[in-house]
Amino acid sequence: MTIPAPHPQTFGWIKGALSGSMSSVMSTVIEAERESNFGRLSEVPPELHQIQGSLRMIELDAAGRLAQELEDLSNHVQDALSVRE
Repeated sequence: MTIPAPHPQTFGWIKGALSGSMSSVMSTVIEAERESNFGRLSEVPPELHQIQGSLRMIELDAAGRLAQELEDLSNHVQDALSVRE
């Protein structure tokens, strides 16, 4: 049984969504650092989770694992910040 190749427009749509999500993550991290408002970092893990799911859905497993590691890291950073408060 052969699996049909995805339509090329699918990758274009997902690329746009991933690019927007990654831009959002980067902006949030930069603004949190600039403003010393690290509570804003709570916005990062859900975005990274969405990115990871999208990458795995299109079978880019290595990139999905990287997004998962970044999500885990951001959760650990949040945990460490909450302990300091």
